[in-house]
Amino acid sequence: MSDQTVSQTASEIVRKSPTLDELNDLVIACVDAKVAAGETFSAWNVTVLLRQENQDVDLPHDHVKAAVHYAMVKHLALAGNYLRTFRGFWLYEPVPVVEPDPETDTDEDEDPGGDEEDADVIDFGMPVD
Repeated sequence: MSDQTVSQTASEIVRKSPTLDELNDLVIACVDAKVAAGETFSAWNVTVLLRQENQDVDLPHDHVKAAVHYAMVKHLALAGNYLRTFRGFWLYEPVPVVEPDPETDTDEDEDPGGDEEDADVIDFGMPVD
């Protein structure tokens, strides 16, 4: 090629299509980062972010959306650290953490009968045969 300048318009840019595994890897990394940061997000937020970070990759929203919903299963059902609410679209929100009130919090797990060494003694202090 000579000294000619090659220019491409946006419509001339050829984007590569990721395999299903590549798409899932991109989505899972993005979702895990958002969850680790405790962010509220939707599948559209993930699509926009991935498109900004991977401008040479074709990322159809429907494909990203399906992968986001699948990736969130572990956070919704298994870990229980996120909620999914419908607001015209599915929104993922961290479960609010409620700090215990030290004035009203009672530790019901404490053994009022004494140490664990006294396992053969019932609450009123009598030895068990």
